Amino acid sequence: MTIASSRRLAILEAATRLFEHYGHGKTTIADVAREAQIGVGTVYLEFESKEAIVQELSRSTHVAVLEAMRADALVVQGLAAGGHSATFDPSRDPADIETVDLVRSVTAATDLPAIAGGGVDGPAAVAGLLEAGASAVSVGTLLLRTEESGASQLHKDALADPRFEETALTRAFTGRPARSLRNEFVDRHDREAPTGYPEVHLMTREFRVAAAKQGDRESVHLWAGTGYRNAAVEPAGALVRRLAGVD
Repeated sequence: MTIASSRRLAILEAATRLFEHYGHGKTTIADVAREAQIGVGTVYLEFESKEAIVQELSRSTHVAVLEAMRADALVVQGLAAGGHSATFDPSRDPADIETVDLVRSVTAATDLPAIAGGGVDGPAAVAGLLEAGASAVSVGTLLLRTEESGASQLHKDALADPRFEETALTRAFTGRPARSLRNEFVDRHDREAPTGYPEVHLMTREFRVAAAKQGDRESVHLWAGTGYRNAAVEPAGALVRRLAGVD
């Protein structure tokens, strides 16, 4: 590895750590330079702006960065996942790529094990992700209505209520892209919702807590992936066995 490429990798590693901890919006070039222990001018020589760093991290290059940081595995989250999207840049919506295609892309770029998640709605989805190259599959939404789930009853009931016909990726609740059941709060505030985590989260938190206490499903975040309709009341162990095809 040349000195220049080693320096560039050090900058990307530093940016990765800072973006994950503080978010893209709160990180400056000077922060990256300090974290990388490299002069600010040198960072600008490698990347003309912070956006250039974000763009490079958004490409498959970030896989090489994680390899260099000695990651043991990669969690590959598709757009269909419920809750917050894992993204270096909260101001951008995650790429509209099917989880299975994202897994193929990532596993083609690295030998690190890939743990796939997002839109897992049953055994067929699990089998498809494993066939695409995933070493394991992560399940979230399907567990929300299991007997052991710690989700609120309000949340559990909403997942099965035909009133909620779809999910939406929105910044309305927290200022970061997150997938929720589409309710009146999303309809009212999604279009003008700013990027600003944790400020938006802190601003809306008390309102959401009060709404939940009143049983108001139209004013709270109801995190859910696109496979939410298949979430059932059953033991978690039974669900995992069924997804693994061992029942």
